[in-house]
Order: sequence, then structure tokens, then C-alpha cells
Amino acid sequence: PIVVHYKFTQFWLKQTGASPETRDRVYEQLHDRYAEPSLDLILNLRGLYCKLGQVLSTRPDFIPPQYVVKFSAVQDSIPQRPVEEIAHCVKRTLNDNLGLDFDRVFDSIDETALGSASIGQVHRATLSQDWAVRLNLQNEERHV
Repeated sequence: PIVVHYKFTQFWLKQTGASPETRDRVYEQLHDRYAEPSLDLILNLRGLYCKLGQVLSTRPDFIPPQYVVKFSAVQDSIPQRPVEEIAHCVKRTLNDNLGLDFDRVFDSIDETALGSASIGQVHRATLSQDWAVRLNLQNEERHV
């Protein structure tokens, strides 16, 4: 819907012969409206899209300032995925690839990630042998 709205607006402004001031005002409203949903989309898709958001946030010559401001949020950190999702991924990977039971391998996984970035996140975990480990998970296919 975002692209369609922009394209329709472009068509409408051309057909009505809108003045440059009107075009600027209308596009400013579109940028204000869609910068936040665009960031939400980037955060939902993760991976390459976060990288793209990081690059675009450094290009005020290429995208409107509303997008630069919103996309700059992905420069420092990416919100972490819920630990339940992480645990499910690890359980599935252990079972499908190694035939191992999660509860026999891990005692715990810390709820708070040590770090979260465009390509994945890292959690502290404790193995059943009482060893402290780092659990690295990639975003795209959630490889452990």
C-alpha cells in the first residue's frame, strides 16, 4: 500500500497540475505517514532489510529526512526477538539436525540478548553440564 499511495499521489499531482508548494506539502505528509510503518517493516523482515535501512539512514541526499530519522534507529541496535521464539528455534534445530532433546542439552537461556543486530542475536545459555556458553542465532533462517 505504501508504494501504491506514492504512485497514486504522483499521478494525481500530475493530473491536477499542482503547484510545487502543494506537491511539497503533500509529499511531506506522505513521508510523515509512512516513515514509521516502513521502519516496522524493516524490523519485521530483519537481515538484509535492516542492513538496507542502515545504509539508507546515512543517505539524506537519497531519501526524505523523515525516513533518515526513523531508519537511524537500526544503526545501533535491533530489537531482540522474544526468547520463546529463540528457544523454539533451538529446540527444532537440535531435534531436526542432531536428534537431541533441548531439555537434555540446555539448563537455561537468558531472556535478554547480549546483543542483537541485523544478522542475528546472541544469548547467554547454560548447558546441562553447567557450562556457560554463548548461543548465536542468525536471523534469516535462524541457524544455531
